[in-house]
Amino acid sequence: MDYERENRGLFLSREYTTMPVGADFSRDMKRLGAASLVWGREVLDRVASRVFHPEELEKR
Repeated sequence: MDYERENRGLFLSREYTTMPVGADFSRDMKRLGAASLVWGREVLDRVASRVFHPEELEKR
């Protein structure tokens, strides 16, 4: 997970040391998409409550 302070964004990410072949990249993007659904349901609120101050969350 990456946190970008300037836009207060939390992101799931994947880094490669070499350029992946198309099939590997496609598989990894599907896995990242599935992980994002789990994070959205089970993890995001808990993480956000530790990263942001409560008054910032109330503004949304």
